[in-house]
Amino acid sequence: MTTAKRGKLIAFEGIDGSGKSTQWARLGEWLKAQGRDVVLSFEPTKRPHGQWLRDAWASGIRLPVDEEKALFDADRREHIDEVIQPSLDRGQIVLLDRYYYSSAVYQGTRKGETPEAVLRHYEAFCPRPDVVLLFDLPVELALKRMQSSRSNLDAMEVSDNLETVRNAYLNLNRPEIVVVDASGSPDEVWDGVLRHAREW
Repeated sequence: MTTAKRGKLIAFEGIDGSGKSTQWARLGEWLKAQGRDVVLSFEPTKRPHGQWLRDAWASGIRLPVDEEKALFDADRREHIDEVIQPSLDRGQIVLLDRYYYSSAVYQGTRKGETPEAVLRHYEAFCPRPDVVLLFDLPVELALKRMQSSRSNLDAMEVSDNLETVRNAYLNLNRPEIVVVDASGSPDEVWDGVLRHAREW
């Protein structure tokens, strides 16, 4: 059974280069301007377990899947206990740049794992989002965006991995997931995000 919550939880998901982080920050600012009490957070966090993952990927290393899963478990449990659940209990709107859906598609597509099994694992103890905005675009466009903005890509951002991850995202079968076309300009994508936000 998932943890009880009173606030609203919105997760932003998508392959690297999809622009989700830009829209996550923009929605946070828009909600604050509407007078809403908003908490912005992200995963993996910069706590020790999450930073370990970030440092490995930045060095071009994919850790063994069991090690990645263990680090994510530890990081996510701390994140829930220290940030997500307390914020929801206070009635705040929590916006997450990545959540356990990322684990489902990045770890769940590795040998011996499945996205569905990873989802079920986290749904047993993680607060479930009210909405998951899945920013989707072709991998070639995502890579072009990343290559134009930085000199090096990390271990998670190679083409074959991103194609596998994109397909896994689109096959996640959860009613809270809303697919957003991320192939347009930031303003065009924002129009779609804002339309959904007003519906909430």
